[in-house]
Amino acid sequence: MNNTDRHTDMPDNKPKIIRVCIEGKRALFTRPELVAERQSYPVPTKSALKGILRAVYKHDGMNYRILSIHVCNQIQTDVVWRNELTETQIYGENYTPKNYIDRNRRNCSSPRGTAFLKNVRYIVEAEIIQLPHYWPDSKEHTLAEHYDIFYRHLRRGATQHAPWIGCREFEANVEEYPQNKEIQTYYKNRKIDLGLILEDLHYTLDGREYPVIAEAKIENGTIIYGKRYYPEDYPREEVLDA
Repeated sequence: MNNTDRHTDMPDNKPKIIRVCIEGKRALFTRPELVAERQSYPVPTKSALKGILRAVYKHDGMNYRILSIHVCNQIQTDVVWRNELTETQIYGENYTPKNYIDRNRRNCSSPRGTAFLKNVRYIVEAEIIQLPHYWPDSKEHTLAEHYDIFYRHLRRGATQHAPWIGCREFEANVEEYPQNKEIQTYYKNRKIDLGLILEDLHYTLDGREYPVIAEAKIENGTIIYGKRYYPEDYPREEVLDA
């Protein structure tokens, strides 16, 4: 491995900071309270951004903690109507000609609206945190190694799968953003109240999922989270990535 492939700006005992630019023509961060019609939040959720970072590099012994989200472009929305299946299409071993859904058959599809964001651009800062290891046989990495592997994947475009922005058909372009470069934002010197949004999904080691709702606003282009609301049975000491 060449020295130019390694990102060694920080000593191994310092927390590693990731700074990336995420942009795309369309984005969809679906509001969970809406079932049939999909409507996007005006800003990305932390869980969606973690998914984009995991598309670049994922390891069972680490996770990402989002530190800051900067909204660069003006928030714009658009609506599209699509015919979607009203039943689940079955493939693989359980497929039979009887349970195949013919898309041309009457009453098997329904028009549904999707309100999505367009021309989005975000600057995201995150850090890598180490987790209790799921797989004893897999190789352990230090934080410095995780940091190096992430940037090596990012610079070479060697993502583990194609990143998307909230929806598979809305592809994302993820690039490294220089640490010392100033962030240009449409919302400089402006404040916008976003109300209650789904901030993140927290998980325990045994796979339990807990949503975290927060009061949010945009200040100078940065998303600021205020009071948070947790489920009544939220196991604070068991959560891996809080």
